[in-house]
Amino acid sequence: GPPPTPPLLVLGPAFAGALSGFIAQEDGRQLIRFRLPPAPDERRPWERPLLVWLAVKWDAVRASVMRPNELAREVLRAFKRAIEASASPG
Repeated sequence: GPPPTPPLLVLGPAFAGALSGFIAQEDGRQLIRFRLPPAPDERRPWERPLLVWLAVKWDAVRASVMRPNELAREVLRAFKRAIEASASPG
């Protein structure tokens, strides 16, 4: 069954870890936000969509040596790892 912890307590750290180095920061806080709309059945909180707002910032070295499509590919791969990490138990 679903984990006993609320979904955002599991998803937040999983995404932040997998996207480490890509997430922009402002005032020392990562610019990634999650929202879960209300579930049709609150007894099954994992069966609803996850909305992710993410600000990506490239470090100067990476941006100077990679083409825009390569940068985009890297962040998409990191996002894929984040999704996979959030689905992994423990």
